[in-house]
Amino acid sequence: MNGSQHRKKRGSKKIENTRSEGSSEEKRQEGDKGRKFNPLETLQAVEMAAKELDQAVDGCTRQLAKDTNDLSKNTNDQTGIILGWVVSEADPLLKDISKGVGQMMVLMKGDQREKDKTNKSLRCVRASLKTVARTNATDRDLFEFLLKEVRREEQKARAELMDRIRILEKEKQTTKGVISTERLMEILLRGENTDDGPAPDIDSMLEQMINDMERVLSKRGDIDIRAQGQVLSLFQEKRFLDWSENKHPDLILVDGNIESRDRVSTMSLLCAEFLATKLSQGYVCLYFACGLHTGARDPWSGPKGIARSIAVQLMLALGLRRDVNLEFMSSRRRVRELEADDIERLCKVVRALIK
Repeated sequence: MNGSQHRKKRGSKKIENTRSEGSSEEKRQEGDKGRKFNPLETLQAVEMAAKELDQAVDGCTRQLAKDTNDLSKNTNDQTGIILGWVVSEADPLLKDISKGVGQMMVLMKGDQREKDKTNKSLRCVRASLKTVARTNATDRDLFEFLLKEVRREEQKARAELMDRIRILEKEKQTTKGVISTERLMEILLRGENTDDGPAPDIDSMLEQMINDMERVLSKRGDIDIRAQGQVLSLFQEKRFLDWSENKHPDLILVDGNIESRDRVSTMSLLCAEFLATKLSQGYVCLYFACGLHTGARDPWSGPKGIARSIAVQLMLALGLRRDVNLEFMSSRRRVRELEADDIERLCKVVRALIK
């Protein structure tokens, strides 16, 4: 009985509480309805909200700036790393480019030096050509003078030789030894080439000598000027000057030291001009142009041809002086050796005639 009453009381109490809460809500609503609108409170609320919004915006701005700074720093670090890699990779390439540019500058400077040398050489060549052009007239005059001298001496020698031959025929002069002058001359002129037509005679021999000198002298304009200067320096050598003016027996050997395969060399020109200047001074001049007698059918080719030509020239010079002595041909064996064109016997004949 008491328990049931107690439950009833507790249930009625809850109902009362509920009712009391509902009545307080109704009272608040009724209070709100009865309260009037206050603008100041509203403005304060708005300002408060605005202030909170500014604080929120400032916070966001600071956070954004921090994030941006962190991102920028990270980006700079990454950029530095990338640039460092680029520089490290590009540095060898830049060095190669710099080296290549340096080499090109060196080559350009070298090319410029070569160009300057070439221009200098061209100026020298032009100057030389002008000099040659100025001296051409002088050279032609000299050439004509030398040829006239050679021709005059050749005609004089030929006339005197013919007079000597006529005198010998009249006097029936004979020489000591086992061979006559005419026979010795015949052997020397013919040599061993007996199957290639008639042997040269004295007239053809003299004509050949003159033609050789004319041919050599005519090549003056074709010979290199520097080589001519090198050979002409011989006239500044005391040994050569002493020999050219010495009246006693003397012998020199001149090596021009000129690499030339031409048939007429600078030395050939020197010998021809030197001989032409000596002809009118009463010297016995012996001349042989080796380069003009190289053919297999040339009667004056080779060492034997040189020896026979020099021997004939000596015989002519001695004949003009009426001083031929053939005692060195004192046996038939020597005559046979000479007829066989023996080179050793030819050299002995030349040596005996010079003595």
